[in-house]
Amino acid sequence: MLAQKTPDLPTQEINAMNKNSVKISDPRNTGKIVFSIGLGVLFLLNIAAVLHYSNVWKPVLDVKGRRFDQETGHCYLFHIDIKKPKSFFLASDIDGTSSLLVYENGRVLGPAHSPHKDIRNTGLGKYSHWGSDVYFSTSDNTDPRTNNRKYVFKYAVVIPPGFLLLILAADAAFIIRLSRRRLTDILFGPPALIIGGLMVAISWLIVRLPFFVNYRVPILSFDTPDYFYPIKQLFDGSLPLFAIRTPGYPLFLLVSKFFSSELMGIVVLQALFSLASALIMLIVVYRTYQHLTLFTAVILSVHVALPIMSSHDAILISESVYASSLLITSAVLILAVKRKNPLWFASFSFLACLTILIRPAGIFLVASLFIVLIFMFVNRYPWKTIASALLPMPLLLIGLFSYNLLTWGQFSMSAMGPISMYGITSSFWEPSPEFRMELNKGIVKFRDGISPADQKLMSESWDPKRLHWPFIEHAARAIYGFSEMSIPFWVFNETTHRITFQPNEAKAIYQHAIRQHPIMYIKWVWTTFYIFMMDPYKWQWQISIYNDIPGTYEQIYIYGESRHHLFAPWHVPDFPNTDYIRLTAEKKVELAPGLLQGMHREYVRMLSTAFQGKWWVSIYVLTLVASLGILIGSRLRNEDALLALVVCSSHFQAGLVIALAAGMVDRYSAPTQVYAYASLIIIVHVIYTFWKKMQDRPQ
Repeated sequence: MLAQKTPDLPTQEINAMNKNSVKISDPRNTGKIVFSIGLGVLFLLNIAAVLHYSNVWKPVLDVKGRRFDQETGHCYLFHIDIKKPKSFFLASDIDGTSSLLVYENGRVLGPAHSPHKDIRNTGLGKYSHWGSDVYFSTSDNTDPRTNNRKYVFKYAVVIPPGFLLLILAADAAFIIRLSRRRLTDILFGPPALIIGGLMVAISWLIVRLPFFVNYRVPILSFDTPDYFYPIKQLFDGSLPLFAIRTPGYPLFLLVSKFFSSELMGIVVLQALFSLASALIMLIVVYRTYQHLTLFTAVILSVHVALPIMSSHDAILISESVYASSLLITSAVLILAVKRKNPLWFASFSFLACLTILIRPAGIFLVASLFIVLIFMFVNRYPWKTIASALLPMPLLLIGLFSYNLLTWGQFSMSAMGPISMYGITSSFWEPSPEFRMELNKGIVKFRDGISPADQKLMSESWDPKRLHWPFIEHAARAIYGFSEMSIPFWVFNETTHRITFQPNEAKAIYQHAIRQHPIMYIKWVWTTFYIFMMDPYKWQWQISIYNDIPGTYEQIYIYGESRHHLFAPWHVPDFPNTDYIRLTAEKKVELAPGLLQGMHREYVRMLSTAFQGKWWVSIYVLTLVASLGILIGSRLRNEDALLALVVCSSHFQAGLVIALAAGMVDRYSAPTQVYAYASLIIIVHVIYTFWKKMQDRPQ
């Protein structure tokens, strides 16, 4: 029974909680609550206005109307049923520039705003919105009444300039109101949340605005089809297979389908999720460590401004959603430890598992949960609270393992674990009498492809900078060229029409390689971990989203529509002809720089001067050592030290997982980089609070 008691709080802590709590029933607090709600609404209105007037976001609504009538030549009329207040937002070409869009079987016709003479004589998709009528032509000048195609008319809601003036007036009133407060109240009081939120949002917007305004296209990766394949299976009426990719990101893609059928819709949701996760963390810090709000806002502003993070937002792979999920999981952990509520602990366990299902590299969160459970046991949390933290993660993982056993024959998370280990040991494979003859021939053939210079370097050197690229090169050659090895990874059953993964030979190869050359495996781990911890501080600021756009344009538009079926049931956008994208005579895509891209480049350059130094590693290591020492010194009872250790060690644990079982590429370290930057704030706070408690201790 004693184990189920919650430790009594000291009297001074109870008094502090009562003093800082806000009583809604108190009339004196009504104005503060209304003011805070108003500031939140004003903040959202500012973000919406910036996105809207920069053409990043405009709500698209259906236009109702009557049947088609033929006008003259290739021109047909669609009569719009305009009613108030719709007419307030739907301007036609008579009044200025219409925002109406005409879709033919899901594809936008155009060009819009065409002269009526051109629509009648030339047609081919030209249209014009004129008053309550739409003058339009079909894409091939056939009759829309008989060509069995679906025509949809939509309009992008245009917010009148008067609304912008009202928002600007409210902003001015807010600034005047803030000017009457003391600087300390602004920096460490409730206004810090609004100021910090604006800092994060503006930083997020500056880096992404050029892409959304000038170069709108979803960026593809070599791994992109693997995530869309389970969705295609689901829409084809079969059970999706999660042999290569776990279900977390495909589930996100499925949810995005309910918001938009465009591939760019996925990119927009990923970018908004990145912003939302940063703001959620900021709000949680404000609720638990109010004096750290603005400092946290600076770190989060750097996080969302990292060029590699904005690049992840635009690429159709799991990294962006994974990074956002990690941030929200950390925020929920802070609330769970501070509030001691079973629901928050259950949410942390659930979100941690969901993060793992988005990207298995998050498996280090199992260790984080283990540390939290030890802390809960030592501090005699109620068994109900401990169970709420313990159960969700294993139950969800067992559910996935069981599903995979039924669908592709293995009780495991995915097949990528054995494949990765097979690849990272490729530099020191050895034939074995236990292997079949064809397999040994394949191993010898692969080793013959390693140059003598690389063999000498990998056997003699311990320099991680020199070893990194030879290791990565040969690992990629092994993973993506495994068919040359005659290893039957995948077997298709003609009777059941199921694909079965058979990892036994792959496991035998990498286990034999590690037994024969354990030092080589240790070199791999050391090299990968060093690169993970040290190099990102430089090259993550040098990666640019714009380097990937030309290749993506060529894949989607220039090489034909052979790749479009991979993205069903999403709609691949048409080639966006703009002043910022040029197609050369050799059919190569070139990007023309613009003003927004120049602003983005200068902003990133300014941030990188302070945040790309390797001295951050020293601060990060100091934070880990100090938080661990303070936690042990408090006999595992210091909550701040626990949170500092668990949150900050995420970066260290992620690096260890990558080093032990995966190859180091540029995108792996970015999602947890924010915790390394946050260590500067955390170490100052933990040491200061520990020192204060030591000073307050009775002599």
